[in-house]
Amino acid sequence: MAKTYPLITNFSKGEASPLLSGRVDFKDYYNSASTLQNWFVIPQGGVTKANGTKYLSRCRTDSEYARLIPFEFSTTQSYALEFNGGKMRVYKDSSAVLETAKNITGITQANPAVVTSNSHGFSNGDEVYITGVVGMTQVNGKRFRVANQTANTFELTDYSGANINSTSYTAYSSGGTVARVYEITIPYTSADLSKLQFAQDDDIMYIVHPSYAPRKLTRSGHTSWTLSTITYDKDNWPPFMSANTNTTHTMHASGATGSITVTSSTSFFTSGMVGGYLRVVGGYIEITGYTSATVISGTVISTVLTTPQTDWSIGAFHTAYGFPSAVTFYEQRLAYASTSQAPQTTWLSQTERYEHFKTGTADSDGLLYVLATEKVCVIEWLFPSDRLILGTSYGPFNLGSGNDTEPLTPTNVVVRKAKSGYKCSEIMPVTGGDQLYYVQTYGRKIREYFYEFSSDAFKAQDITIISEHITSSGVVEMAYQQSPLNMIYCVLANGKMAVLTREADQQIFAWTKHTTDGTFENICCIPNRTGGYDEVYVVVKRTIGGVSRRYVEVFTAPFTDDTAQEDAFFVHSGLTYDGTATSTVTGLDHLEGKSVTVYADGAYQNNKTVSGGSITLDHASSVVQVGLGYDSIIKLQPVEYGSANGSAQAKWKRITDIFIRFYRSLGCSVGIESIQDDVPFRSTNDPMDTAPPLFTGDKRVSFRGGWDRDQQIYIKHSLPAPCTILRILLHPIEVSE
Repeated sequence: MAKTYPLITNFSKGEASPLLSGRVDFKDYYNSASTLQNWFVIPQGGVTKANGTKYLSRCRTDSEYARLIPFEFSTTQSYALEFNGGKMRVYKDSSAVLETAKNITGITQANPAVVTSNSHGFSNGDEVYITGVVGMTQVNGKRFRVANQTANTFELTDYSGANINSTSYTAYSSGGTVARVYEITIPYTSADLSKLQFAQDDDIMYIVHPSYAPRKLTRSGHTSWTLSTITYDKDNWPPFMSANTNTTHTMHASGATGSITVTSSTSFFTSGMVGGYLRVVGGYIEITGYTSATVISGTVISTVLTTPQTDWSIGAFHTAYGFPSAVTFYEQRLAYASTSQAPQTTWLSQTERYEHFKTGTADSDGLLYVLATEKVCVIEWLFPSDRLILGTSYGPFNLGSGNDTEPLTPTNVVVRKAKSGYKCSEIMPVTGGDQLYYVQTYGRKIREYFYEFSSDAFKAQDITIISEHITSSGVVEMAYQQSPLNMIYCVLANGKMAVLTREADQQIFAWTKHTTDGTFENICCIPNRTGGYDEVYVVVKRTIGGVSRRYVEVFTAPFTDDTAQEDAFFVHSGLTYDGTATSTVTGLDHLEGKSVTVYADGAYQNNKTVSGGSITLDHASSVVQVGLGYDSIIKLQPVEYGSANGSAQAKWKRITDIFIRFYRSLGCSVGIESIQDDVPFRSTNDPMDTAPPLFTGDKRVSFRGGWDRDQQIYIKHSLPAPCTILRILLHPIEVSE
């Protein structure tokens, strides 16, 4: 009977596809697992329990899809923008931005409750946040909707419009403030949000959608944002289509300035061109009216000639031709691409003049480029790198100058196609290190796009091939987190999330899958300069009391060597109480009726059910994390470490003991999928009235699997506590010959 003592030192290849379960000859077979759920693979090769998520807010409208967009204004000011229900909201430092608070002078004990706040300025339907009230503390730390407002009073309702009945609340005594949740109106419907693309420079973001004129989002303060269409004038020209090449097709303007008509020598105009522009020789007009296919009316913006001209071009963006689907910045130029009429065209502004697209031959002039391909090649997105990358339905192209040391100009444009023409989806790509990551058409594969010196060509390798099952439902959104770990987060069509840890220098290439009590719908990532890490915001759809709700949540700060045990946060949609020891935790209305997990003063307490927005603890505690629990699961690959007569496959095997090396961990169970044994972490020397300390070192576990032909070890961590596993030793594996 052969015995081996295999050592699993890392999970550098993550969760592997079931299609690899028979590939014991695969060199990375032993560095992967059959299941890695709710873990992050760390650069050193081990795994750590995925961080929890903090509840921030309910989306403005539960019934509609919500989109998160990152906005990084400066090294100290970054925002996550929520687009939902026809409004945009702003999140900063893991909380929603509120307007200046107004003083409260009274709240009635009535149905509905009526708040008095002189000259509050609120409107019906506004969402407000109340805090600091003395007496009627039941309203503190909660959001309400405004109803039946007058100049100095308003009623309180919940999100559904139901009255807040305060008759049983403690009587109002004094104080308190009420602040409106800051929001602005946006033109986009729920169905539009997934197609939005954006590019930001300083305090301005340009947003495009194929059915809307490009918008400019401008920030001048936390509660000062405007979203507007772009206005052009004689010094700022809009993008135009290529110049007319028909020597008999003329445009004849009735005047050089003011309100005029333009007559086309051939039927050309449509009503959808109203709101667009027409260039005639050295000037242009805004089209304000449609008379016929040969006559339109307009306003001269820049002086035009009044004789019939063949040198003309129609504006690129209007209802008849559509609007750009892609936008970015490249070498101090604003770039648009891909309308329904011109899906292969890219427009670049003049240098450092983002709203001036007048073309010419000077180095700083704007330029227009049309991809020449044998098939229709729709530009799905743009991305700035050493060259401008055009992600198309025919694969990536690179647009730049012929010499990488020279800037792009209208006279030196060179376009190169990737060596491998793997088609691009419309999902905006992300960058990590020197690589660009994009979703291939149909959403099931992600490509890593990079330049290969050995072949002097750009390549697009499939980075999901080892873990193709994880993304098989399709990727719907991506976000890149650089710190604390180099990871790509992917929201999937099935409501789960896939996360890739990518550390090329350490040969870490590991996918893990992530689940929650609900479904992930959207994601974005912004820097948290104060905390020293990148924050990942998510929209999660959860069922509360039989009703679907959409929440904005944020993954919490990483659990590091400097994090106190009681501050560990490993629950979903959770909140923290930190204060004088208490037996009651309130403010949990968003989890009403749910069974929640409790982590109090560094130890697990029994699950509780939220009732009336609160729970009662087993014993009073000072630091409490409360939220939805989640399991972190490892299922190792079927055992294969050889035998005296070759492979151990299909032979009877038995594992006696397992040694697991933990780092700052608490709680774990080990066994087979159907049953596991708890690993003891409390020793006889630990006081029973305090939490057992986090453990670093090896734990020996007797394995109950017995003899089996297809032995797979199953490790589960269910506690709301930290857990990091650095290596696993099987001691020994006996193989029956």
